Amino acid sequence: MNIKDSEALTFEYIPDDISVRKEAYEKIISKFENAIERKEKFFFYISGSTGTGKTMVTKKIETHFSKKYDNLYVSYYNCARISPYDTILEMYRNVMKYIVKDERFVENIAFSPDLKSTGYSGSVYLKDILNILSKKEKSMFIILDDVKEIFVKNGKDIFYVLSRPMEFMRENSTIPPIYLLLTSQKSTIQTFLPEDIQSTIQNTPEHKITFNNYTVEEIVDILKARIKEAFSEIDIADDALEEIAILSYKSNLNARYAIDILRDSYDIASTEGCSSIDISHIRKAMDINDVNAYHDDIGVDELTDTQLLILLAITRVLDNKKLKTNSVDVENEFNKIIEEYGYRVSAVQSLKVSHPTFLSYLKKLKDMDVISMKTYRGGLEGTTTVIDSIMIPLYDLKKIEELVEDRIRRLKSETS
Repeated sequence: MNIKDSEALTFEYIPDDISVRKEAYEKIISKFENAIERKEKFFFYISGSTGTGKTMVTKKIETHFSKKYDNLYVSYYNCARISPYDTILEMYRNVMKYIVKDERFVENIAFSPDLKSTGYSGSVYLKDILNILSKKEKSMFIILDDVKEIFVKNGKDIFYVLSRPMEFMRENSTIPPIYLLLTSQKSTIQTFLPEDIQSTIQNTPEHKITFNNYTVEEIVDILKARIKEAFSEIDIADDALEEIAILSYKSNLNARYAIDILRDSYDIASTEGCSSIDISHIRKAMDINDVNAYHDDIGVDELTDTQLLILLAITRVLDNKKLKTNSVDVENEFNKIIEEYGYRVSAVQSLKVSHPTFLSYLKKLKDMDVISMKTYRGGLEGTTTVIDSIMIPLYDLKKIEELVEDRIRRLKSETS
């Protein structure tokens, strides 16, 4: 086994081959290029779970536009990694570097060694950015990855100014077109945008896309592409790759977990002096990678007791070697759980719901981004509801059962 690029085995690596997301990449590129040619502002939103390729695609888009347009300032920011204020300062520094180049264009405090020491608010810097770009007849293309964090960290000013530039420009200034590409795990941007900002963005199907979880086959293809870029020579069985892909899919961890398992499997095989990677190395790598550590937040506190028991039912059914299930099997399992815990705590029996109510609970869990669910209409069986994954950062049957036990103990104490 000969490795030629170890960086290709990290999730942060931006691969040459993005075939699984190539269609989405080209669609987004086309929409922004059309807007740039018309010199009209444009907004686009990408949603999707952790590890579905949002960052990979946006970084590729950043590279594309940085190379193609001389009069376009393009920059990417990960909002989860730095504060909103630091994001603005970094943007300010980058704009100044972009503008200065060889002409030493300096305005006000552009090169202060410590911009924070000036006492200026983020809005002041953003206004300066807009006016500087206008003066130089430049437009800006800003990518805000994990944009929800801006609002979680009370930094809505950055979005407000960028979405309403006309309110912050100097008199007689030309408003430079602003192009915004945003990403988040939330399926709908309105779920976290403040009301006074919602009206400033376009919210139509033409301005958003959802990156669905990778299928098992797609994860295998991603792993094969990474192997090609990382190794000059390697022997790894297809069933070993499928083993990684199936667990990644069922755990809702997508490509991020799969790539880490591949890397650790290689390290384990190399340490053992093996010339190939097999199932035993894959399973050892899985043992040292806790699936729950890949998520930012378990996200169960907001679930009601009934919702948590339904989540347990889904997890049990999916855990039984299934890649997807339907509402009928989940409801049957849910009723079994009610009986199972109802014998211990009678209050659990009150959590039982009718079939229509159960379906409404499933829809609510989908709307909360807890589960991925699709409804198919028509055919001999009428309407079929298919659940293929749990979206919240938790897929471990033992852990969910522990959480349920905590709720049951609480119910028991409350009714005793």
